[in-house]
Amino acid sequence: MQLQGFCYAPAISFQQDKLFFPPAYVGVQAKQKFKVKNDSRIAVEYEWRVPEKYENEVSFDPNRALLQPNETIEVCANFTPLKKKEY
Repeated sequence: MQLQGFCYAPAISFQQDKLFFPPAYVGVQAKQKFKVKNDSRIAVEYEWRVPEKYENEVSFDPNRALLQPNETIEVCANFTPLKKKEY
């Protein structure tokens, strides 16, 4: 008897490489939707981590998710500038 095993690496892809938010007024929220796809044959769990410096200005909905093999999910990125400056 011979046993064989296969392992698949987790792999996700994004619909786009960068997020772009048009110029916004202080306190006004801008949203952008994009898709995240699990390209692997195993379930993948992810969580967005925003640097502490920007955690009050940038958020993602859903913030974390479990993607089944070959599943695609739509994520909404939210940006609310709190100061008038370049980001």
